[in-house]
Amino acid sequence: MNWQFTSTQSPTESVFFTIAFAPDVSTSQIAEEARKSSDEKDYKGILRATARHYDLSIADIKGSRRFRHIVRPRHVAMYLLREQGLSFPFIAKLLGGLDHTTVMNGCRSIEALQTKDEQVKRALNIIRETL
Repeated sequence: MNWQFTSTQSPTESVFFTIAFAPDVSTSQIAEEARKSSDEKDYKGILRATARHYDLSIADIKGSRRFRHIVRPRHVAMYLLREQGLSFPFIAKLLGGLDHTTVMNGCRSIEALQTKDEQVKRALNIIRETL
């Protein structure tokens, strides 16, 4: 949670402070991050490649269904998007308005799984090669 402090001067030279809640991510920050990411690999391409690899639709990856055969590919997409330098809040918004902590946990799970599970490691490499 961020707080924004704004000072204003009154005609008598007294300083007043206004405290207002400022959201963690503004729309302009998200737009700026999207512009930055277009220089890198296209985030839509990551979603397409991940969906194609797992034989799902992009809507499945962006959706809210929590079936295991959908959650793992969604986490893989989160991990690959994060590798491109995208922020957790941006990835969360891109994947249907998730909470950024959900993205953090998904990335952590793939980070741990790729050292233990050869299939996850292979899937990451195959998807990276198709990009």
